[in-house]
Order: sequence, then C-alpha cells, then structure tokens
Amino acid sequence: MRTSAVLLAVAAALAFAACGTSKPAYCSAQTNLKNTINGISNVSSASELKSSLQKIESDAKSRASSAKSDFPSQTAAIQSSLTTLESTLKQGVGGDTAAIKKLPGQISAAVTSIDNLSTATKSKCS
Repeated sequence: MRTSAVLLAVAAALAFAACGTSKPAYCSAQTNLKNTINGISNVSSASELKSSLQKIESDAKSRASSAKSDFPSQTAAIQSSLTTLESTLKQGVGGDTAAIKKLPGQISAAVTSIDNLSTATKSKCS
C-alpha cells in the first residue's frame, strides 16, 4: 500500500513538472528569429546583408513551420509574405527599379506577419 502511494506521488510530481516547464518548439524558434533580426544592424557589407536576410528568412520559415498546426492562419501569412518578398528581391537584384520600390512595403508586411505570430504565441511562450 505504501509503495503504491509513493509511486502515485512520484508520478504526479513528474506530470506536474512536465506541464510547467515544457514549451512548444516554436518558442525557441521565436528566440532565434529575434536574435537574427537584432543582429542585422551589425552588418557592414552587401554580402553580410544578403547573408543576414537569408538567415532571417530561414529562421522565419522554421518558426512558421513549427507553429503551423497551432497557428495556421498566422503561419500562412508569414509564408506568403516571405515568398512575395523573396520574389521581389530577386527582381530588384536583377535591376528592376519598380521591384525595388515595392521592397519597403513588402518588408513591412513580412515584419507584421511575424509580429502577428509573436502576439498569437505569447501566452504559450512566456
């Protein structure tokens, strides 16, 4: 009887501990993305900027992928805004001045979509 009570107490403690400390994978992906975005202010060349933008895109896609099942509309918005931005960047690099003029608005849309996911996941990642 005493052994059963001890086992029950241990099981309850483990279950409680697991509930309180685990966070979804998209929480760490959020931290990685935030760090990458903050690091963009330290770039000193076009190649570093390109590399930083590629890392931001990769981190944002990783975050969206990990949160897709819990936040489908927000992650779809991130995917869409990044796809549009990537296409426009390629056109701009090719010399399309009309595409270059679209970049500020598309960057803003991408940032907004990422912020919207951050807001939606805040309660689970805090």
